[in-house]
Amino acid sequence: VKQLETLKSADYVLVIFPLYTDSMPGITKDFFEYMERNKGVLSGKPISFIIHSGFPEACQSRNVMKYTEYFSKLLGMKYMGSIIMGGSEALSAAPESMFRKKIEAFKSIGRSIYEYKEFEAADKIIISKPETLPSIQIFVLKHLNVSNLFWNSTLKKNNAFKKRFDKPYL
Repeated sequence: VKQLETLKSADYVLVIFPLYTDSMPGITKDFFEYMERNKGVLSGKPISFIIHSGFPEACQSRNVMKYTEYFSKLLGMKYMGSIIMGGSEALSAAPESMFRKKIEAFKSIGRSIYEYKEFEAADKIIISKPETLPSIQIFVLKHLNVSNLFWNSTLKKNNAFKKRFDKPYL
């Protein structure tokens, strides 16, 4: 009931969620189902989505982006756009200077939300880059075995490296 009152009183709905191995988390799915059950209350309200994932490529999230547009229309809401932010795990490990353009684009997105405007195409492109990784980068990641460096260091920090191949559910 409290969530419904919050949604009712909102001028604008912004939904931010991660994409885990090509699917939204269960809690996000539950929230979407809750919104659907109460769609009459949300009709006409503007809504936007930010979808982030550890996948560096935006193409990994395009299908769920299409779903957010469809879902908005199903609810009778005014779809204002979706943003895909791939490689979001890198934000915790890389220096902020590497993301200067994306940070500025997100500030612009914030202004668009404040002004009830659709997202600028240029901002969406900056934030979602790369759409796909260049072939040379895929080759390097695949053959130099550097794609697991971050995860392995995180596992070691948490004393879980030796358990990385455990199969607790089999």
